[in-house]
Amino acid sequence: MIPYKNPAALIGYYLGIVGLFPVLGFPLAVSALVLGVVGLRRRASGKAWGGRIHAWIAIVLGAVASLYNGFLCLVIIGPLFQP
Repeated sequence: MIPYKNPAALIGYYLGIVGLFPVLGFPLAVSALVLGVVGLRRRASGKAWGGRIHAWIAIVLGAVASLYNGFLCLVIIGPLFQP
């Protein structure tokens, strides 16, 4: 089932998956996290029907991918600032 009535959850879900790409996925992962929260709020307020699972997956993948990409950026960029 695709939650077409809750586009924030659906877009967040796909951005969470694409956000797992190294380094370039950082802004997408943060966007997935935000859209997942927006999708859950719309679902809870009754403005959208469905999309709860997609929103939760967007939140989890967005958080994991943000941490992963942040750590990867520190590992890649960090040595450039060593004296």
